[in-house]
Amino acid sequence: MSAVGFPQLPSESYSGSSSYSEIFHTHRLSVQSHLKGQLNNDEPLLPSYLPPTSYWTAEEKDLFFHGLSIYSRLRPDLIAAHINTKNTIEVCLYLHCLQAAATENCDVISEGTGMPINPPAMELSEKWIRQEEILAGAVKGHDSCSWRADSDGVQAQSKCTCPAIGIDASGSFSKANAYLNHLDSICLTTQETIIREPLIKSQDMRLQSQMDLLEENAEGGPSNYGLAQDLGRLDNIQNVDKSSALLTPRFQNMVENDDSLINDKILQRQLKKRLYMRRKRAEKSGKPVDPVSIRLRPGREKKIRKPSKPRPKKYSTKNKVKVDSDAEDEDNMYEPHSKSGTTRPYRLKNFFQENGIDAQMLSDMDLDLFHLSTVARLLRLFNSINDPESSPDTVSISARTIQLFSDVTREFLSEIIRRAVVTKEQEIRMKRMMPVWKYERDEVRRVFTGHLFLL
Repeated sequence: MSAVGFPQLPSESYSGSSSYSEIFHTHRLSVQSHLKGQLNNDEPLLPSYLPPTSYWTAEEKDLFFHGLSIYSRLRPDLIAAHINTKNTIEVCLYLHCLQAAATENCDVISEGTGMPINPPAMELSEKWIRQEEILAGAVKGHDSCSWRADSDGVQAQSKCTCPAIGIDASGSFSKANAYLNHLDSICLTTQETIIREPLIKSQDMRLQSQMDLLEENAEGGPSNYGLAQDLGRLDNIQNVDKSSALLTPRFQNMVENDDSLINDKILQRQLKKRLYMRRKRAEKSGKPVDPVSIRLRPGREKKIRKPSKPRPKKYSTKNKVKVDSDAEDEDNMYEPHSKSGTTRPYRLKNFFQENGIDAQMLSDMDLDLFHLSTVARLLRLFNSINDPESSPDTVSISARTIQLFSDVTREFLSEIIRRAVVTKEQEIRMKRMMPVWKYERDEVRRVFTGHLFLL
């Protein structure tokens, strides 16, 4: 195999797993750079002219070979779209010229080097496969990261060897990088909570401002509840001109200035429900309506306990009672309770906030496109199918993988939207002269989208 440029089969006593892993990593980085079009060519390709009217520059050739490695020669249309300055016919002509030149110069090149033309290998020997398995095991052990979160939720049991996410150039967020490289279900749910907190707060502030305005208007009305008493009138907020007699001048000015207050039906329904439930609870308890809305912490409300009595300075040993061993056994029969304190999601949230990972940073890292809690459920589902015996907490996903999913989704949807718009424009150009055909200029029908998904 060495005659055709392949490496010799390593001997059984070969122990160069470190050199093999270095060669493998170098080859992997080279392939990734080639697929991304980021190779540094020391000798750039020269421009060339292909008759009759095709002129190829060095940049166009680089894009051509980059597209050829991604789409193959069977899709010249995709290669032409990747270049953006050449059409499909010019790409086919260039492919034909390359094929013809390779066929003509094949014998000359082989005779000049003294190597015979051998067919490509279709099978490998069992000895070669066994040696590859040995070397691949060494590479796998070198690449695997043994980082695992402790039960505390913040401290790590070993150092993370995965590449850094790059949230800070100074590298001060090394612990945060380790968690971003190994996002389990609890980390994903915590990050989704961090991302959604500003949206919930802004929505609550907006609803609170609306309720304050309605309460202020109700105080100046003829009844105790005013406008909020008749909940059916809230459906007529969109018709502000008709119901302007029920509103104070201040409320009218704010409604006219803020169009989103009128058009947002979701906020109106939430406001209606809050006012209704608040009024019912006030009627049941015989208390006035409380206009203040406070977002409470999830869970049961803690009861106020009596302060503990001060410990006496001296203890009396007269009333001591012997503890029976049977009583101790009965106590051991019950399951031990968990330690009191904050749970792991709250500890992780505090840890992320202390390291400067807030909603804005997660948004800049493209981690806000998907619902991370749904990704966590998918991880648990995958773990239950693939390895049911292992714990769901051991399954994790890297932030780089989520970023890759986001880029692929954006690229796919952008291409679908572009093709849908182009299809609609073509339909308008074809049918605009027909007097019996009517269309909505800004409408893209579902049949277009369904057809584009099949392409």
